[in-house]
Amino acid sequence: MSPRRPISEGVKMQTLSEALRVFLIEKEVSGRSQATLGFYKGKIEMFVAFVGDKPVKDLTLQDGQNWVLHLRSRHKYSNHPNRLEMQESMTTATLRGYVRAIKVFASYLNEEGYTRENVFAKLKLPKDTQRVMEILSEEEIRRIYDAIEPGTMRGARMFATVNLLCDTGMRVGELQGIKLDDIDFRQSRVKITGKGDKERVVPFGVTTSKALLAWINRYRPETFDKSVFLMSRQAIIAAMKRLGERSGVPRLHNHLWRHTFAVRWLRNGGNVFSLQQVLGHSDLSVTKVYMHLAQVDLDNQHRLVSPVDRLGIGKKLRK
Repeated sequence: MSPRRPISEGVKMQTLSEALRVFLIEKEVSGRSQATLGFYKGKIEMFVAFVGDKPVKDLTLQDGQNWVLHLRSRHKYSNHPNRLEMQESMTTATLRGYVRAIKVFASYLNEEGYTRENVFAKLKLPKDTQRVMEILSEEEIRRIYDAIEPGTMRGARMFATVNLLCDTGMRVGELQGIKLDDIDFRQSRVKITGKGDKERVVPFGVTTSKALLAWINRYRPETFDKSVFLMSRQAIIAAMKRLGERSGVPRLHNHLWRHTFAVRWLRNGGNVFSLQQVLGHSDLSVTKVYMHLAQVDLDNQHRLVSPVDRLGIGKKLRK
């Protein structure tokens, strides 16, 4: 391990914004993805704007604590029914992301010798509460499909999009990045690039294959752009929101397809290790969350269709 650089050598990085610029350069050189760089840049820039672009040596633990208190004031409204207020709120997971970003930044400053100590070493991450994941019911899925007209250009694209999301559980950013050459129709699978620029290949079914071929061969315009769907991530999100409102499923969002896919995979007999590979999870514990959700779903299903309960045998117990 190389010796820590003396603080005196860090005089060129006098302010937090200057330190952030060098921090991002070093992260990029080390091979971090653009998504990761964007994560750090956006969150740390907001922190710097909050505390002021002060000299690095003046950064204190209290700065971090005040930032967390500020973020918590937004987090406490995260379940408010008012949509306008919800737009200004954040979930626990988002809150933890903001805090984690500045802790990594502070650790870097200390390791490089720009501060005498890791000022945020004692700054604790907000407790990660157990999130309740929701999935789409079969009736909701049918309503969504009924609201799509695959015989039109927009409808064909949306039909292919929904099929791919429902059939693979991929993230919207992964779907947006798919190129024409990434799809192997002979093997019914698609190569996608996930978090950390990690590639994986996931299979899809016959119906999804037909939907993709219909979009690509009949409706997709000829262009130099090799993107399959020719839409930005934001455009896909907006289109899904409109589809949810049109179908009477206003809670529909892209990640809801991912949750639904995972639970239905397990419910239909798929194993958790294969699911981990398909979803692109590096940690199996993340995938196992769906096992609990699938069990809850199975319990609810049994309460509805219990063979003994539906026979009405319980009436004998009241005699």
